[in-house]
Amino acid sequence: MQKYGVKIKNPPVFSEQIIDKALDAPRCRYASVNCHNELAGSGSLLYLLLVEKYRPGVVGANGDTVMDKIMSHIRNLLLPGNEPSMHCGPYWGYPVTSAAIALAKTIPSVWGQLTADQIERFDEIMRNFAIVCSWGTNDCNDFWTGPEMKGNYKKGWNPNHRSPAVLPILFASIYFGSADYVNEVLTSFDFDEQIKTFDRLGFTSAKESIMAAGKKLMEEGGECFLEGGEPAGKGAGVKHPYVYRGIPLADKEALFNEILLQNTAGGPVVDCVGDKESGKCGYLMKGTSPVLGLDGMMSEFTTHDAKGIRSDITYCASNFCILVPAMAAMVALGEWDPDAEKNAVASEKTAISIIDFLYKIENGYFSYSHANGRPTGEKNTHGVYPFAKDLWKGMLS
Repeated sequence: MQKYGVKIKNPPVFSEQIIDKALDAPRCRYASVNCHNELAGSGSLLYLLLVEKYRPGVVGANGDTVMDKIMSHIRNLLLPGNEPSMHCGPYWGYPVTSAAIALAKTIPSVWGQLTADQIERFDEIMRNFAIVCSWGTNDCNDFWTGPEMKGNYKKGWNPNHRSPAVLPILFASIYFGSADYVNEVLTSFDFDEQIKTFDRLGFTSAKESIMAAGKKLMEEGGECFLEGGEPAGKGAGVKHPYVYRGIPLADKEALFNEILLQNTAGGPVVDCVGDKESGKCGYLMKGTSPVLGLDGMMSEFTTHDAKGIRSDITYCASNFCILVPAMAAMVALGEWDPDAEKNAVASEKTAISIIDFLYKIENGYFSYSHANGRPTGEKNTHGVYPFAKDLWKGMLS
């Protein structure tokens, strides 16, 4: 029987067409959440950093160098107001951007060009990622909203909500070199001082991440209410060491495996989920999955929403666009080895899930969500998708 698993290509193979696409993508910025600049920009920045790490000096078809575009991304991202906010929920740029920043720090040709002011700005972005992830996913908290108080979030909801509120603190621990440092950021958190720092740097987006929750909820926790009085959960605040589902931040591979396995908890791969006769189903529109019957189908194929069954490949694509770039960064950083015995189950299920997902999205999937069915495919993906797909094909499979 064929053995499945993530396989590291060394050196990776990057498509010239996708390199050019990354060079032409908008520069990453967070003036609004889940806009084209944030999604395509975060994916292209991470992709170009990987190209620079493994193939330094690449020049695109239009004459632009990979290095010049990376630095243009960085200068744009660090402008006041363009810096990342950090929300909890289905916001897919945050984990990709956090992975890119952690990776950039390990590439001397990139990091060596940064000024002390630019490095301080990256430090504050990564601290804010850690603080908000602690609010959203630390075991001691069960808020039903991010500290921006927008609602529409619970930490036990589907993977496209969970991954973005866990991975940034994982990459922050890598960026700062230890979980102890990040836990100290949390336990010593001072709301007033953090707001002063954001004001000094002109970080309006990052400030907005925590301002609505305010000092008492951020530091001490308590019961949380949305505007209008709607209950929004409770917690102990952010001044506690980070633990996720019993896994401490220091156990980086176990934490990453947990996120991978949540994405692959859909059971054995099937080509139809639901009742096709009634039309309340999602199904592969052409062919048969090459891994039919194997355990590891993406969770988002077999879940539900407020109106019943949900089997929607666009939600699968969202987590694909989070986890593959994150996986590529973890491998490049030397933080996750798919061949290690302790990572074998996550590696195997991840490979099965992605083989199935790519076959379905390339051949067309009839998605069903919110009591509505419609044909979906690669045209329904967002800006990170081409970079994630090329990283899977050329680096991880």
